Amino acid sequence: MEPVIEPIRPLNGICTDPERGAVPVTVDVPYEHTLELYVDNRLLHSIVCTPTYLSALAIGRLCTDGVIANIKQVKHWSISEDGSRADVTLEPDICSQSPPPVGWAPAVTDEMIYLAQEKFSAGHPLYKRTRGVHSCTILHGGKIRYVTEDLSRHNALDKAVGCALLDGLPLWECVLYSSGRVPQDMLQKGLTAGLRVFVAKAIPTWQSVQLAREKGIVLICDARNKSYIRFSPEE
Repeated sequence: MEPVIEPIRPLNGICTDPERGAVPVTVDVPYEHTLELYVDNRLLHSIVCTPTYLSALAIGRLCTDGVIANIKQVKHWSISEDGSRADVTLEPDICSQSPPPVGWAPAVTDEMIYLAQEKFSAGHPLYKRTRGVHSCTILHGGKIRYVTEDLSRHNALDKAVGCALLDGLPLWECVLYSSGRVPQDMLQKGLTAGLRVFVAKAIPTWQSVQLAREKGIVLICDARNKSYIRFSPEE
């Protein structure tokens, strides 16, 4: 069992607007949590995150860092009772799975993109309450499998990747939809994990588009209101 840590905390403030003037309000805000990730008893990362899906975050971060490629390479993992520490022990004699050749990608349809757009537009739980977190959605076989949220779009990606790994899903068969913009480092994390289709509500950078074209990644951005721009592969 993972620790239950409230990811949202209420705060009192004074709201000022032209119609009501200054009035007291209580708003829900995201809570910053720190998770220290130890691998073979050595500190690898200190991650500021939203305290949800902590196991998935730890496993996903190892994957997007290139430390592991599948869950079979993990001998054991645990989260401390207060959620402040993740311990992962690796299985050194297990080889990683070989992904499909460069340029291969699963089919992505308009219906899959629209499904992820509609799910996002309907509002994910933490975003609906705070409007202060990012989200990632994993689709597999044309269906939504996981939705993860975090203060950081990079952490949201790690959590989504970790969920797929923990369930044994090959990442290269999945389609990812992100709420955030796509800089090069964000795309590289997905590429390292094995993702071949990256869809985002926001825009990419020039560098991320060049990386996607070089590596044969399907990159679709500005995906909202049943419209999108495909940047890679080039037609």
